Amino acid sequence: MTEINATERIRRARSPELYRLSDRMSYARNAEKKAAQAKARRARDREMYNASVRERRKQHPEKHRAVAANRRQKERTGTITAADIRRQLEAQGFRCYYCFAEIVQYHVDHFRALANGGLNVPSNIVIACALCNQRKGRMDGMRFIRKLNYERWNEDA
Repeated sequence: MTEINATERIRRARSPELYRLSDRMSYARNAEKKAAQAKARRARDREMYNASVRERRKQHPEKHRAVAANRRQKERTGTITAADIRRQLEAQGFRCYYCFAEIVQYHVDHFRALANGGLNVPSNIVIACALCNQRKGRMDGMRFIRKLNYERWNEDA
């Protein structure tokens, strides 16, 4: 059994595109069956399934957020990946884009709100603290920055 598995691994390593295509076709042929099996597994032990989902979300929050954003914006063009979120986090130095506070829990914010015609693409996302993201709402990013600066200026006076 192990020899066959080792041989199979070597074949897959030599021509990965061929096996990827074969796997995709096999999945497409059996998609309904696989979905039914997965649904039955989840139904059998709902608590274990929920615990594993919570653990995955905790281990890879940027991946979870990217998947959630893509699901919500399926009809829009463009997608955001976990790598895009990670890149943006690093580019911002793990600080809020708007208030520059160090980020403990972050929100992925669309600089130009989706509600105002912004796209769900990596160039339109910034990482914000929860407070700034909630205060910004569907406001344009530049308008929100001006509002924050106005509040700071009046606070100092």
